[in-house]
Amino acid sequence: MRYFVTLIASLICFQAIAQNAEKSPATAAYNERAIKIARKAVNAAISKHPERFGNVKLKIRYAVDRDGVVHNVKVESHPSKQSAEKTIADVLAATKFPSIPIDVQLEVGAGYLEAEAELTLTDPLTASKKESPAAYDYNMRVHKILQDDLTPSFNGPDRLEVDYEFYLDGQGHVTSMKVHAKAGGQRGEQLLTRSIRRIKCPPIPLQVFKELEEKPPLRIYGTMSWEPGAIDTIKRICHQAMGAPFQDATLPVQLAPFANKKSEVLQPTTSCDLRYCSGVFRLHEGYQVIYTFLHVPSKGQRKPTADLTPDAGQKGNNRYVGIELIKDGKIIFSEGRIDSETSQLALKHR
Repeated sequence: MRYFVTLIASLICFQAIAQNAEKSPATAAYNERAIKIARKAVNAAISKHPERFGNVKLKIRYAVDRDGVVHNVKVESHPSKQSAEKTIADVLAATKFPSIPIDVQLEVGAGYLEAEAELTLTDPLTASKKESPAAYDYNMRVHKILQDDLTPSFNGPDRLEVDYEFYLDGQGHVTSMKVHAKAGGQRGEQLLTRSIRRIKCPPIPLQVFKELEEKPPLRIYGTMSWEPGAIDTIKRICHQAMGAPFQDATLPVQLAPFANKKSEVLQPTTSCDLRYCSGVFRLHEGYQVIYTFLHVPSKGQRKPTADLTPDAGQKGNNRYVGIELIKDGKIIFSEGRIDSETSQLALKHR
C-alpha cells in the first residue's frame, strides 16, 4: 500500500540556523541540501516498509557533526508505533550528510547542527474516506467481492504478492486490467486475473464520479498477498528434498529453524538395512519429519557402509526416496516411499 506524506513546515529545520533572522548563502545552501538528503532517506524507508507505518505522526530529532555523521537520533510517534520509530531512526543514523562548511559552523557557533522534523503519514484509504465517502464505500465493496472470490484459491506453500489494477465502466463491467506479481510469479498473476474476470461488480453510483470529479471508467487497484504458515513451508521443504542427495544436508538445514533441538537435526542419526536408511527430525508442537533414502552397498558388501556419495554404485543411491510429515501418528504430508522397517527403528531411537 502506498502512503501520502504530509509535511508540517519543512521536513528538516535546523534549530540553530532557524534562530538567525537572515541566513548566509552558504548556510541556506547547506540547509536545503540536507533537507533533500533527509527527505529522500525518509521517503525511501516509508516506501520500502509501508506496513510499519499506517496513520501516524512522527517527531524526529538528531544531530549532524562537522563530518556529516548523524548522532543522537530520537523519534517519537503518535499513536505509538515502535516499528515506525525504529525504521526512521535506523535509516537516519545510516544517512551520510555532506561535511559542514567552516563558514556555516562559524555562523551557527558550533561544530554540529541540530535538526528536527514533524511529519504525518496517512494511508490513501483513510484519506479518501474523508474526502470522498461514496467512492470509498464503493471501492471497499469491490475489494470485498474480489477478496471473497480469490481467498479459496489464493494460497499454497509459497508466498504470493500480486499488484493489480483494473477499470470499471458505469455498469461495473471490467474494461481493462493489468497484474504484476512481486512474489508467486505466473501462478499468482493467473489466479488474480481469473478472479477479476469472474467477479460481478455492482453499477457505480453517480455520486462516486461527482466526488472524484472524474468520468468513467473507475480505477480500482491494490495488492493481494499470501504468507504461508510454518506447516506450508515445511511441506514445501519436504517436497523439494525428494531426490536430493542425503549428503548435501539441504533438508536438515532448511528444517533446523522449526526443530526442537537444531543439533539433532543438523547431526541426524539414521537406521539402515541393506537397502534403505531412515531417520526422524523432531519439530515444534509435536510434528515429526520421517525420511528414507536409498543406501545400497557396493557389490560384495554384506552390511551398510559409510559411503554416502550420491548415485554410488547405482543411479538414485543415497538420495531421498520418501518423506513424511506426521503429528500424533497422523500423516500430514507424504511423498515417495518410506521404508517401514528402518523408519520404525529410527522412531524407537528417538
